[in-house]
Amino acid sequence: MILDATTKSLEIKLGEAIASTNCDVIACWGDYTSTTFTPGETGTVTNGTTAVAAAAAPAASTQRLVQEVTVYNPDTIAHLVILQVHDTAGGGTVRVFRRRVVGPLEDWTYSPAGTSLAIRLP
Repeated sequence: MILDATTKSLEIKLGEAIASTNCDVIACWGDYTSTTFTPGETGTVTNGTTAVAAAAAPAASTQRLVQEVTVYNPDTIAHLVILQVHDTAGGGTVRVFRRRVVGPLEDWTYSPAGTSLAIRLP
């Protein structure tokens, strides 16, 4: 996923309300300019059905390449996890590009190479 404008961010939200605990989210990305590469990471938690930034929009003259987003569901119910690109230019277009049901104590990883779903053992 490439965020190529200061108006584009990668957001995450859930398809339903939580029972007790929001999901943990870690996004790994790199910022590219014409002369530099700067790796970075964003850690956050979901906010129920309200979208939150998993990877913020890049700075001017920068492209942000999102390499991986990992979501862990510590809640007692399964959640539909929705990844979307939000472009605030021209009225605020939102485009959903991945959706996955993640069960209790499962984690899901999105990367350009593919996705994986795993169950964590206590």
